[in-house]
Amino acid sequence: MCWLTIFLVIIIILIIIVIIKVSRHNNETKLLPQKHVNGLYRTMSIFDKILSENNIDYFISCGTLLGSIRNEGLISWDNDIDIGMMKEDVPKLLALEPEFKKHGITLPYTDNIQRVDSGNGFLDIFPYIKLDGIYVHEHPKNRWLFSKEKFTESELFPIQKKYKFGPLLLKGPNDGIACVEKMYGKSWKTPIDYGKNTSNWLSLILKYNTKLKQSQVSYPTDDYLQ
Repeated sequence: MCWLTIFLVIIIILIIIVIIKVSRHNNETKLLPQKHVNGLYRTMSIFDKILSENNIDYFISCGTLLGSIRNEGLISWDNDIDIGMMKEDVPKLLALEPEFKKHGITLPYTDNIQRVDSGNGFLDIFPYIKLDGIYVHEHPKNRWLFSKEKFTESELFPIQKKYKFGPLLLKGPNDGIACVEKMYGKSWKTPIDYGKNTSNWLSLILKYNTKLKQSQVSYPTDDYLQ
C-alpha cells in the first residue's frame, strides 16, 4: 500500500507539472489581439519620437531585436517591447513623464523594470551599466535572470537607428546580429515550430497548431496611431 501511495503521488506531481507547462506554453505562444498589437506599435512610436526630440539614446533588445532582424516586426505572441538604456539616461526619461502623459502613457516601476505603459501594451526598459568593460543590466536580479544579455563596447556602440520594426525605424545596437547570437545562440535564424518539433515532448502532448511559428509577425493596422 505504501508503494502504491508513493506511485500515485508521483503520478499526481507529474500531472501537475504537465498542466503548468502546458499553461505556460499556451500563454507564451498565444497570438496577441490586434488591439494589443496596435497599442505596442503606438507606444513604441511615441517613445521613439519623444526620446529622439530630447537626444536620449535607447536600443531595442531581446525578442524585439530578434523580431526586427529576422522578421522586421513584432513576433506574434511577444506581448511587450524590450528596450535597453544606459542608467544615467533613465532620470532624463522620467523627467519627460508629463510629455508621455499627454498621450495617455505612464512610467511605472515594477519588478525591477522601468515600464512605459499605455494601458494597452507596454515597453520594458532595462537600465545598463558598464562593469569590467562589459555592458550589463544595472539591477543585480536582472543581471542574474538575463545573464546572456551582456555586450562589448563595439557590439553596442555607436547606437544606430537602422532597425525596421513594422512601419517604424528604431534605434538598436551597433552589431545587432552579434547581440542576438549571444542571447539566442547561433540557430537564431531558424524559427521554432512547435507543431513539427516532434523531439519536444510538450509539442506531442499539445498537438500544437503547425501554422504558429516564431517567424509569424504581427503588424499594426493603418489607424494604430490613433
